[in-house]
Amino acid sequence: MNFSCVDERDLMFSRFLSESDFSPRTRLTFLASLKAFTAWCLDHDVAIPDAVALNRWKSYLLGHHQTSTARTYLSAVKVFFKWLSRQGLEKDIGASVKNIRMENSFRRDCLCENSLRQLLALLEYRMNAHSRKTGCAAMKAQRDYVMVLLMVSCVLRVSEVSRLDAEDLDRLAGKPVIWVHGKGRDGKVDYISVTPKLEKLLHRYLESRQPLPPNSPMFVSYGWRSLGKRLSSKSISRIVKGAMLAAGLDSPRLTAHSLRHTAVTLALKHGATLQQVQQFARHRLMETTLRYAHNLELVSNPCSQLVMKSIGRIDGSRIPRFK
Repeated sequence: MNFSCVDERDLMFSRFLSESDFSPRTRLTFLASLKAFTAWCLDHDVAIPDAVALNRWKSYLLGHHQTSTARTYLSAVKVFFKWLSRQGLEKDIGASVKNIRMENSFRRDCLCENSLRQLLALLEYRMNAHSRKTGCAAMKAQRDYVMVLLMVSCVLRVSEVSRLDAEDLDRLAGKPVIWVHGKGRDGKVDYISVTPKLEKLLHRYLESRQPLPPNSPMFVSYGWRSLGKRLSSKSISRIVKGAMLAAGLDSPRLTAHSLRHTAVTLALKHGATLQQVQQFARHRLMETTLRYAHNLELVSNPCSQLVMKSIGRIDGSRIPRFK
């Protein structure tokens, strides 16, 4: 396949996407990956890609993108060339190219229990301070407390919080749940149990916004330019990060996504099984849940302390000085 020939290239891309059983979101991801590979090929004068070119692109991805993004892009292009091979159109150049492995550690830290209490205490204080007031400031303080509490107790991603509607708070078999549009899903097919206390807080917040028209977002903006509009993922990340900084939790590795890491880590730490946590976090693969367990074991690993104990007392003052 000649990548420099626009008509041939676009025809193959279109056939691949239309003949494959992908969700609309997956189609967009694959198309973005194929366009990125095409752009790299054109920039490097690669008209007919081979395994060597694909390995070079893999190295480029690792040097210019996050590991997860690079992995997604490479996997999509490998699937495309496998499809070409099955159609008898091209050799599968991706067969000899190894996939990008995800590291066991995470790019974001989780909060320890004291830090989480510190964050929630600040947000609760702000909410109580405005409890007798009306207006946007009071609504915003109530929203921020309930939203962060929901994120950490229901292990929600930022994008999932943004997609929530008021009507997603529901009851199944008499128990409170919240319906979630999860990662890689076509709709709100997953639900998560909600504690009665959190259900009450959510209802109180939603009742303060009455009347609510159908399909009203659960969390809205109170800025004068975007009053009443759905909070975007970017806005939610900014709100949570601002609260963390105000609570004294100043680290570039602490973000809104850290709340999800915190929920999974605390569940494992306090006795939940791997199967329970996998279901709780809606991990498709057990390997993802095992990464959390691995990190938790690594933090508690006593080997370093045992080595230092075997060395004995270390006194820095006895270290000789050299001129």
